[in-house]
Amino acid sequence: MSAPGFRGVSVGEFLRREREASDRSELVGGEVVAMAGGTYEHSLVAANLARCLADALGTQGCRVTTSDLKIAVRQAGSVYYPDVSVVCGEPDFLDERRDVLLNPWLLVEVLSPSTRAFDRGTKLFDFFAVSSLAWALLVEVETPLVEVCQRRPEGWLRSLVVGLESTLRLEGTAFDVGLSALYDGLALD
Repeated sequence: MSAPGFRGVSVGEFLRREREASDRSELVGGEVVAMAGGTYEHSLVAANLARCLADALGTQGCRVTTSDLKIAVRQAGSVYYPDVSVVCGEPDFLDERRDVLLNPWLLVEVLSPSTRAFDRGTKLFDFFAVSSLAWALLVEVETPLVEVCQRRPEGWLRSLVVGLESTLRLEGTAFDVGLSALYDGLALD
């Protein structure tokens, strides 16, 4: 089931198999794709960002979850495990298992050399199809750089925040954190 290239799988069939599997896979447009394991640096950046988001947005009725929670993009026939997800208000789940979220407000992917192109391409564009999504963050590990994608009435606005002395702000929210906090514990050049 987790072998790359297994095609023609519905979201329901994927979830039935994924919930019983020992290895994680994502469903990308009906194709099952095995997931690679993350590095210490990847995990540390994701944890730092999750903590910063929870500290800033928890008082605004938002909850931060880790990569254990799946996100369904039904229009694309895709199911992903984002590194960090934020839901504001009541979560809407696919079913009673409460392990597939339908209404994320913010999604984060921490990039690695092996997934960077996919995360910036297919996965990001699938995320853009989720109507509840207001923000998507693509976070580099090897250099302090965050690509910020914000939904606006006229479409998605993409910008970069670069350097440890820079500040990542989510307009209209209490989230305002220095990149140095996101990369705390990493030795960067």
